[in-house]
Amino acid sequence: MISMHRTSTTRIRFLFNWTSSTDTKQFRNWIAATTNNSVYEFQEYCAANRLPSPPGNLKMLVTPWGGDGNTGSAPIFDKMSAAANQVIVAVPAAAILMGVFGVAFPPVALLGIALGEWIAAAAPDIVLNVNEAANVNADDMREILYNKLAQSIHFPKVGEGYWLAQIAFVINNVVIENNPPYGNATTPGSGRCAVIEAWGFQNGMWATHGRYGAFHTNPGIPASSNTWHSVVERRTFTSGYIAFGWQHDWF
Repeated sequence: MISMHRTSTTRIRFLFNWTSSTDTKQFRNWIAATTNNSVYEFQEYCAANRLPSPPGNLKMLVTPWGGDGNTGSAPIFDKMSAAANQVIVAVPAAAILMGVFGVAFPPVALLGIALGEWIAAAAPDIVLNVNEAANVNADDMREILYNKLAQSIHFPKVGEGYWLAQIAFVINNVVIENNPPYGNATTPGSGRCAVIEAWGFQNGMWATHGRYGAFHTNPGIPASSNTWHSVVERRTFTSGYIAFGWQHDWF
């Protein structure tokens, strides 16, 4: 894994070797570099595909939280208005932590801190929860990050009201209905969720395919038969109603 810092006259490279030991400094450095590089790579993907670039100054939060595999979310808190953040702060802390971050109990780092204060201070736009050591390969991490970066370019197109409604939808499914994370097609708000998540899945997997091609960690014999692109093409729906690959049908 190489992280690069460029100036007009020099190119400095820092090498952080991959490891699946998620509780080590080596992994911390590697995942931080992977997250950082993913933003710049996705900017290049957007430019190549004539898409808007992700918003500037994204706040990326990487945590060891959650307990149901490696997950991500794009709450876009930092880009919300003060009025929107007041709406978020009014939501019970447990609901925000579970629905947005996939955390059943407040992490030790947040104990004693009011949720409103934490959102104001941290206000993450994109969250990556890494807790499944067996599935922390670079392409797996990038697929999650690219997915959420795709959603970050969706946010300014639809507005914060649309996004707040989606956050409420996810919280309702995870915390109240115990049907994480997307409910089903009969759940009010599922149409909005299908639009947001289908866009994320499509671009996340397509960008990962562009980055790795046949050199990936998905099982398949031969490896080229089960690329990230083929995952989009072979699947039909997730949660029974969020479509995979519909953009290819349009092409």
